[in-house]
Amino acid sequence: MKYAAQIAKTIQGRDAQTKTMSFIHGIRRQAKKLLSETQATEWERLLAARQSQIQRLHDERNVLRGVFFAGAWELPALDGAEREAKRGELEDWLSVWLDTTLHERIAHHRLCRDAWGILTPQQRQNLAAGEWDVHVKKSTGHKRDYFGDKIVSRPLGKPDRPEAFQKLSIALEAKHDAIQSELLETERRWRILTLQIPSVPDELLVAEWQRTAAALGNFFLSQVRAIDDLTHAGYDLRIQIVKDKVRSQTSRERSDLEKRVRDKLPAGLTLLSRIRSAEQAAEPTLK
Repeated sequence: MKYAAQIAKTIQGRDAQTKTMSFIHGIRRQAKKLLSETQATEWERLLAARQSQIQRLHDERNVLRGVFFAGAWELPALDGAEREAKRGELEDWLSVWLDTTLHERIAHHRLCRDAWGILTPQQRQNLAAGEWDVHVKKSTGHKRDYFGDKIVSRPLGKPDRPEAFQKLSIALEAKHDAIQSELLETERRWRILTLQIPSVPDELLVAEWQRTAAALGNFFLSQVRAIDDLTHAGYDLRIQIVKDKVRSQTSRERSDLEKRVRDKLPAGLTLLSRIRSAEQAAEPTLK
């Protein structure tokens, strides 16, 4: 793989234990301490120029996440060809979701690279050495813990077959440990790579993304499998009220998504409207 040697060398660098974008906002908050007046003005101007693009990608990514998990709740109630079609549909949604995530991360990297260009060589050295870490609110993102049992039992209630449900949940949690470990490792690598600015080109991140996307995809598909498998193991889908609960969870997920878009993800409203229009035109394939 192109860039393999450079990636292997670069990931030996420092892990700041936070996303690189955290430095953008931390430096902004502490501009009077860290930047000259001219630098602070340039910093604000740069962030303002990129804000709409980054907000749009953030909101669209979250719209696609919501569509994916709403669709995941359709799976347990389906059989045969419909079931296989839904699996393929979910994989397609996941692909689009991950592609949007990559675009968002590249936009972040380009913003950081241009922001680093505002700094003096000494300031960049201080940042790289960790001297500016005290000015940053550190966060490595989601912990990706296992919540399969709660995800299912919360909307569906107590299982009809609690022993089978619990046994499977324990087995799924054991498998989850390896999935979680790989995903957290890819995120660690990504943090290290993106902090090596400006020596890391976009193309290197695209090459590394193959590993990151595989780990993310495996994690999210494992959540879909957990919803499906735990529902079948713990609940009697021959009972109409159980089927109704499963179907109503899809409606609830969609309703919650639409409310979240209106309230918190307004830049994703256009994408959600396009998806809804496509679903209506393609029924019954998309429900």
